[in-house]
Order: sequence, then structure tokens, then C-alpha cells
Amino acid sequence: MPLAGHGLRPTALRRRASRPQLKRDPLGGSTEDHGNAKMTRRWALIIGALTLVPWAYVIFFLTYLIPTFMSLPQPGTGSQEGFDPHFWALFRIHLGAMLLIFALIAFYIVYLFRTDRVPQDKKALWAVVLILANTLAMPVFWYFYIWRPAPASTSRREGAA
Repeated sequence: MPLAGHGLRPTALRRRASRPQLKRDPLGGSTEDHGNAKMTRRWALIIGALTLVPWAYVIFFLTYLIPTFMSLPQPGTGSQEGFDPHFWALFRIHLGAMLLIFALIAFYIVYLFRTDRVPQDKKALWAVVLILANTLAMPVFWYFYIWRPAPASTSRREGAA
């Protein structure tokens, strides 16, 4: 072992100088501290927009699709050429909306239990509310626990006084 005792190590085995961690994501967005879950403002906006998509679909469904289906020929009246393509298009859109809602529920539940922003005693309650009232509760949860800045902890204020 010619290198032993001389303080020389091969380059691959040398320690790298430690660098301070930046409070930015590599793409330039600032990160918000969400406990164990880190999220940039850009991702928070994307999640917020996806949370509103089911509401946009309901409005689209009520204002466009229902009147369109009412104007199509009724089954058994002979001509059904216009019904089948509309039905399958509606089926695909509706299935996509349902899958998005299930994915959002999964995201919010995982986020709920990984973040420190929701008080521990309210996590079970929020989980039940997110599952049962999903499209109603998700925008509220997003605003209070993802979008809004975290309040300063009370222990920091007491320590400063």
C-alpha cells in the first residue's frame, strides 16, 4: 500500500466540500416549507388548477353536454347515427374526470399525512372530509394548507419575547 500513511487518496475517494443547501428548486422557483413535503409555488398553482378542473367539467356538462344530448334522436326512433359518437366521447371525458378526482384524492391524502402544516389532531378529520366531500373540500384544503403561507409558529414568538 504505497499511499497508506501519506494522507493521499485517489480522487474518487476524497470528500467533497459540503455546500449549503439552497432554498430554491433547481428550476428557479422558490420552495415553500410544507413540513416534510416541499412544494414550489408553481406546483401549488398546478395542483390548484387541477383541483378546479372537476368544477369546470360540471359546468361544461350542465351547459353544453346535457342540451346536446336532449337534442339527439331518442333510442328506438330509427336514426341513431348521431347518438353513438356523442355517447363514447362523453364516456371518455367523464371517465377522465373521475380518474382525475381519484388521483387528486390520493394526492391530497398523501400530502395531508406528510405535511406538518396540518395540526396532528385535525389530520384524521381532514382525511374523512377529503374522501367524503372530495370536490367540495379539496379547494378549501388547497387554499389553507398548500397555497397560503405557513403561519409563524407560536414557540418562535414566545422565545423572541
